[in-house]
This record gives sequence, structure tokens and C-alpha cells, in this order.
Amino acid sequence: MASDSEHFDRVERTRQRRKARIKRFEEWQREVRRWINFADIAGHYTEEGQSILSIDLLARALIADEFEENGRSLVLFLHPTLPPTRLTPEWIEQLKGVLDKDWGRSYLEYCWIPRRLFERWRDQNRLLSSPYFEPINEPSLVRLKKQPKRRGTGAKTWAVAEARDQLWPGGIPPEGLTAKERDTRIINWMKSKGCSLPSRRTIQRVFEKRRT
Repeated sequence: MASDSEHFDRVERTRQRRKARIKRFEEWQREVRRWINFADIAGHYTEEGQSILSIDLLARALIADEFEENGRSLVLFLHPTLPPTRLTPEWIEQLKGVLDKDWGRSYLEYCWIPRRLFERWRDQNRLLSSPYFEPINEPSLVRLKKQPKRRGTGAKTWAVAEARDQLWPGGIPPEGLTAKERDTRIINWMKSKGCSLPSRRTIQRVFEKRRT
């Protein structure tokens, strides 16, 4: 009979494998955009300054079964402690009791919907379309993703430097531009190209290196 530690090790290995698969899926979908993540939707529209709290709209739409077709939920639920699954009516019924709580809302970050359902939901709620949710299929964007990284830099650091040089030839932002405004422009440019988004600390490091 397996000991508690052996059981824990097996569970942890399974969780790590699922976590790695989910990470690969996320990276792939941020290029092909066949599935859209709830956290991406809420984060994007909040950062864009729209007055509607997108996570509330998503929660209400989920409870109202707006992401169903032919009576079947199309919401994909990817959590590292569970096998990949669709949110069944039973799952959604359980979520109804917790979505009004902060910890309950955290479940939404594991939810994905097909792009066509996202676009339908977006239009119903009169939200602006955005290139952030478009697949990377323009030749210029494909070339950008395939360009070799600069020696000694990670993908996000390289992309920040690329955004800096594209936005401000010479790499120097205009005087009077605050760090927050600079970072927002960098992030929006990277979103439009489908790049993974950096932390503000990463952006700061890139500009500090330029100054030195």
C-alpha cells in the first residue's frame, strides 16, 4: 500500500504535468485565438479603461447559460488539479453560489470560450473590438514572432525592446511622458502583436539598460 508521501508525490506530479499542458495551450491560443480566456477578457477591457466591469458581465453570462449551443455548455475549464472538462450544468449550478464572492470569482480565470462566442458576447455588451484578440496571421506579425532574440535576453525583454524601438525610433520616449504612460503604450503595442505581456519591472529594466 502506498504511503501518504508517495500518494502526495503522484498527485503533485500529475498537477505539474497538467499545469505544463495548460501553459502550452495558453501560449498556443494567444497566437491562433481559437479559444479566449475569461481572465484575458477581463484584464484587457479593464486596462483599456472601459467603464464596464467585464468580469461581472462574464459571470452573469455564464450563469444565464449564454455560452451554450444546443443545450450544451461550450465553456472549457482548465485547472491543474482536474482533468480538462467542459462546464456541465451541474458545475455551473455550483458556481452560481460562489461567483458573488472574491474567491469564487477566481474560478473564472480557468474558463475558456470559443472565439465566436466571445465575439457574440462582446457585441451584445457593446464592447470595442481589439486586435489583441485577433490571431497572428499577418505576414508582418509572423515575421516579428520568428525573428531571432537578441543575445542574453528573454522573449519578453526582447519584445519590450522591439516595442520601444518601433514606438520611439532611437528608443527614447518624448519628454513629459510618465513611466505609467510609457508602460501602457508598450503593453498596448505588445497586445496588438499578440506577444506575451511583461511586468512593469521588465519594461523598466529595458529602459534602464538603454540609458546606461
